[in-house]
Parts: sequence; C-alpha cells; structure tokens
Amino acid sequence: MKTIRQLVERYCAKKLAQILYENVGCSQEDRALLDWQISENFVRAHPTFVDEVVKSFIVKQVSEQISGLTQAAEIISLRLDMSYENFERLCGGAVWDDLYLEIKPRLRLPYTDIRLN
Repeated sequence: MKTIRQLVERYCAKKLAQILYENVGCSQEDRALLDWQISENFVRAHPTFVDEVVKSFIVKQVSEQISGLTQAAEIISLRLDMSYENFERLCGGAVWDDLYLEIKPRLRLPYTDIRLN
C-alpha cells in the first residue's frame, strides 16, 4: 500500500508529464517515456514541493467537506478522495505554477518549440 505522499508524488509526476506533452514539442520517438522520466526525476528533486502539495491536497478536501456541513452538531465523517482526477482538480495548478514554470527554461534537446503559456 502506498502512502499519501508516495501517491501525491506520483500524481505530481503524472501531471508534469501531461503538461510537458501538451505544451512542449519533442523530436524523440518515445515521447511518453521521456516526458515521464524527466517529470519523475524533477519531482523527486523537489521533495519540499511534494510535502506542501500533500498538505494542500488534504486541507482542501477537508475544507470542502466541512463547508458542506449543514449543522454544527453533525458528526464529522471525513473520507479523502485520493483519485488522480481529484488531485488534478485541487492541486494541478500548483504543478503548473511551481514545477512546469521552473523546468521550462531548463529543457534542452530533444525538446523543441516550448510554448510560453
């Protein structure tokens, strides 16, 4: 069983690889493998970012659930949704803002045609 941190680290790498695929041209044939390796290595090199995203992911989910309570006396039963879709909705922007914008100027061949989104 994976820890929440391991799962979030994997989701960060997946999201960064997706961002690379959608926003950067590449001349290598095995594009998916290159995007995944670059993303995985970059995320592993930024453990503090992953720790912050873990906290943010949990806090945002708890906040959403608590804001949905109708009475103060309700029993609080929290269940974390650890799906990639929920991660992307709550924390995908942080991957763009903090990882992609940092890695973009460092990309070299075979990456080409880096779009300035």
